[in-house]
Amino acid sequence: MALPLTASAYLGAAEAAVGIARAQVAERTDDPAIPILLGELTNELTTARPAVDSMVAIANDGDFQPIAETADAVLVRKTTAAKAIVATAGKAPEFAGFAGHPHPPNPSRRAPPSPLEGEGKKS
Repeated sequence: MALPLTASAYLGAAEAAVGIARAQVAERTDDPAIPILLGELTNELTTARPAVDSMVAIANDGDFQPIAETADAVLVRKTTAAKAIVATAGKAPEFAGFAGHPHPPNPSRRAPPSPLEGEGKKS
């Protein structure tokens, strides 16, 4: 019972982070990396939601059998949800210029690679 509850709380925090990130970039249409980062953020959150929803369904308001198959089903979904939630929370600060983020930004993540990169260069 605890894992679905905990995962639901973390999912709520990730959803809030996505909302804040979207608000941060609502007016920034000049950065070509924004749509790519928003897509990555949405993908991670979309991966987390069904995993958490499925854990809640398995818990069935406490009406479940405490057997290995049930535990396995919940733990598999917990792993999927946790990875996606952590990735969502880690990606969201990119939209605020990493304000308050404990790790320095990686400049290579800020812009998509140029399709012309490397052309015209001699080895």
